[in-house]
Amino acid sequence: MGLAEIKGVPQALLARIPAERARGGSYRNLADFIRRVRPAKADLDVLIQCGALDSLGLTRPELQWLADSDYAAGLRAGELPLDGDAGLADFRARIGRSSQTTAH
Repeated sequence: MGLAEIKGVPQALLARIPAERARGGSYRNLADFIRRVRPAKADLDVLIQCGALDSLGLTRPELQWLADSDYAAGLRAGELPLDGDAGLADFRARIGRSSQTTAH
């Protein structure tokens, strides 16, 4: 499925994702994606749920947890510096997973 086929997300946002990737390179993590693409929270939720962000190397529950965190909200508002997926180590510790991530 291509990005254009995702329902419930504005076409302008869907077009911005590959354009920004071409301009700035691969997205390093969710924080990088949010900072560069600036999706609305509802649109970000749809992108996570349909698997459009699976290439970031995290599970969908991990991505959703990060998207729901105050950190992600701060990134969307431009209030926090970009320093990776803050808080993910705590989340993974609670579910018994390693804190290493692989960004694609």
